[in-house]
Amino acid sequence: MITQKDAVMAAFKHLSEVMVAANQQISEVRIEEVVPIEEGKFFNVVLSYDIFGQFVFQKTREYKEFNIDANSGVVTYMKIKKI
Repeated sequence: MITQKDAVMAAFKHLSEVMVAANQQISEVRIEEVVPIEEGKFFNVVLSYDIFGQFVFQKTREYKEFNIDANSGVVTYMKIKKI
């Protein structure tokens, strides 16, 4: 079993890897939510971050929701979180 901290770190690592692969710059990553679900089998983690537009002063706040397997620590999905 992983801890909430491990779940957040798995989500952050996954987000970083995806954004590097997509060649997108992000900054100011924040933890918004960490919730155990399905009787502790998974964690839902919501991270937010600033993403830059064409110019450095053009940035928007985006939110991603991650589902983390509580036994293995594997990210099972990442999706856009509507706020």
